[in-house]
Amino acid sequence: MNGMLIPPVSCREYEYGHIDLPVKAAKAFATLNDKFNFVYISHDGCHDTRAVYIFDVKARAEENLFQLHHDPSKRLEIRTKGGIEDHEPLPSFVLYCIRPALIDYSSHDAIKPWLKPLPLAKKWTNGVILPLYRFLGLTSIMGTSQELGQAMTDLVISDGRDVDVAGASPEGRCLGAVGMRNWTQARNERLEDTVTV
Repeated sequence: MNGMLIPPVSCREYEYGHIDLPVKAAKAFATLNDKFNFVYISHDGCHDTRAVYIFDVKARAEENLFQLHHDPSKRLEIRTKGGIEDHEPLPSFVLYCIRPALIDYSSHDAIKPWLKPLPLAKKWTNGVILPLYRFLGLTSIMGTSQELGQAMTDLVISDGRDVDVAGASPEGRCLGAVGMRNWTQARNERLEDTVTV
């Protein structure tokens, strides 16, 4: 997401990039192996804030991708007006969604050389909103880029089981900001236990 509530491209281009391309990629990747874990980066609260265009697009993308998930019992309730195109589940396709809200990368030096110059709205978010949220202790919707990267990597190489940490969605396929933090914390604790044994 570009940090703005209005995409810098036409609505059709935005929907193509955020709905159509992920569905096409999922269908293509699912043919590569007997099991293919696909991690879609969505947005925390996208199903509850559908009046905001970019959140509605993310919610529609999730609805379409969940149609492809190998287990139809995990499908999301379709809330898109007029419905969506029906997709057959793909036997090899395993979907996870990560739904970050605010991502703080200020302490992640490894990625800084690859960051593009930021638009004004993103500079304002990073320079004012993130420090203010940290100062006020409003960190429940914040995550770090390290947590995001670790959760993405872990889910891609996982065995495909449902995610079972506080902050995961009821169907066990999605992690919001809290779930992402809890996933990373539980993972690090398991690694520490393995090292000390």
